[in-house]
Amino acid sequence: MESTKRRFPKVLADEITSALSAVEELDHEQQMEFLRRYRRNRARHIAAWGLLTPDAPVHGLEHIPHEWHSKIADLDAAWTKIHSYRDGGAEDYVAADVMKEINKVNSRKRRTSTFTDEELNIYISRRHFKDSTDKTSIISAAAEHFEVTTKTIQRRIAKLAPGH
Repeated sequence: MESTKRRFPKVLADEITSALSAVEELDHEQQMEFLRRYRRNRARHIAAWGLLTPDAPVHGLEHIPHEWHSKIADLDAAWTKIHSYRDGGAEDYVAADVMKEINKVNSRKRRTSTFTDEELNIYISRRHFKDSTDKTSIISAAAEHFEVTTKTIQRRIAKLAPGH
């Protein structure tokens, strides 16, 4: 599969695929029930002992057959990583070199303007740009207003009417 077509990093896709294949003998309802039990048991364990005593006994845990326990734990970990990725954790899966390449590609792309020539023309006309002796401050104000650089405003003004 082409890397640009993936919804998730390959490492996450491989991990969830592996975790799901390990529990494929169970039907979907059993998988989800064991996963819910595992998560409730984990919450009870943390509430009773905290995070630092993983093997301490806890009263009242829900039954998960021994042969499925580690597979369900792996499935929970894989789903947690997928959800973390989707909820803003994507940067955890991008190396600095990859970001550098992405930024290079994006910097070469033509940017679409967020404002029209007409909007710019109205803006500068209201400030009497043509007759102004302080064109620099109008250009700076326009750049701030349209959230672009002063160079962008200068180029667009030159394009609007040479000699403006």
